[in-house]
Amino acid sequence: MTLNRNHFIAAPQREALVSLTALCYIEEHQLLTRQQLEDAKKSLQALFLRTSGEETTLRQLIEVLKSTRNIHRSFTSIAGIITGVTRCVTTVGERIAALREQINAQAPDDGKVSFNDLILKAAALALREFPNLNASLEGEQLVDHPNIDVNVAVAIEGGLIAPFVPDADQKGLIAIARMTKDLVGRARNGGLTPDEYQGGTFTISNLGMFDVEEFIAIINPPQAAILAVGSIKDVPVVEDGEITPGKRMNLTLSADHRVTDGAEVARFLQAVKRYLEKPLTIAFG
Repeated sequence: MTLNRNHFIAAPQREALVSLTALCYIEEHQLLTRQQLEDAKKSLQALFLRTSGEETTLRQLIEVLKSTRNIHRSFTSIAGIITGVTRCVTTVGERIAALREQINAQAPDDGKVSFNDLILKAAALALREFPNLNASLEGEQLVDHPNIDVNVAVAIEGGLIAPFVPDADQKGLIAIARMTKDLVGRARNGGLTPDEYQGGTFTISNLGMFDVEEFIAIINPPQAAILAVGSIKDVPVVEDGEITPGKRMNLTLSADHRVTDGAEVARFLQAVKRYLEKPLTIAFG
């Protein structure tokens, strides 16, 4: 694999590279166990291999990242952010799957709800309870935002872009589904206006469609946090002492510890998990 400043990196590869950069920072500061780091590195290197068809090493990936102008800002920003990472495993069970089926059975084609729409709404409702994670650090000033505008990371040719759903906590699921489909579609076609992606208060990045079970996303400055969503897997689940089929996914939150701390981040993830496991609270939230 020849590396140079003009090396083209496909969008899924760039997402892996940004996450690998975060892993290097986290490894240096001993924020995860060695096994967790190795597992995450293997998943992300597998993603890069699947999308590029070339065998490569972690060191080579980081060299590519350093020389890629489109994501240089993310690489350099991480050094100035005191980042903590917290992981949560949540069960995506029959109730939320049933709710999604019920909504989609009656929703128009442009309003079909995805699991990502459900996660977005759950995160938005949880941000009501944890406004620190909806804040931003602009220079030395902490700015609180009365609105909850959730960005959705979208891989496009030439980079990543993150349009946002304004007032996401106040919107219904079908409205969110319609808006995200529209934003994602226009993002990929180059049809977004600056006011649709220059802003937002919290970001969600989902690599589940690339079969990545767990990854660490880099915070989108000046925001305080970003939620990384892994793929949904069929697993055996113990309920009331019995083993039953279930679905699970990993949620990982990267947060600026100048704004929050690990305990608050853990409580926020528990709130997101609570909404996902009691889906009627999402439908009527």
